[in-house]
Amino acid sequence: MERLLSYRGVILKALESLRADKVIGNSLQAMVELALPPEEGMTDSETALLLEMVLAADIHVVSGGSGDIVARAYATEWNRCDRCWRYTRDVGANTAHPDLCPRCIEVLHILGG
Repeated sequence: MERLLSYRGVILKALESLRADKVIGNSLQAMVELALPPEEGMTDSETALLLEMVLAADIHVVSGGSGDIVARAYATEWNRCDRCWRYTRDVGANTAHPDLCPRCIEVLHILGG
C-alpha cells in the first residue's frame, strides 16, 4: 500500500499541474501515464485500486523508464457518463442509454430502470 501511496503522490502532482493550467477542471477529466522503473510492476488489481485513489479517467502503466517514477497527465477525449460523471471509452456505446457508461446501465437494470 505504501508503494501505491507514493505513486499517488506523483500522479496528483501531474494532475494539479493540469488543473492549474486550466486544461482540466477535475481529475476525472484526465488520463495518466505512469512510468515505473523496470524492476517495479503493478498487477491489474493494483492499477484499479490506484485509479480509484486518484479518481482519473484511466491509468496506463509503462515499465522500463529511467529508473524514476514519472507521471504524465493529459485531458481525456472520452465522454462523461451523466450518472456517475466518470469519463469512459464506453459512454455512448448503448443506443438505449447513450449518455451512460456500462456500469451505470447495469445498475439501472438491477434497480429496474
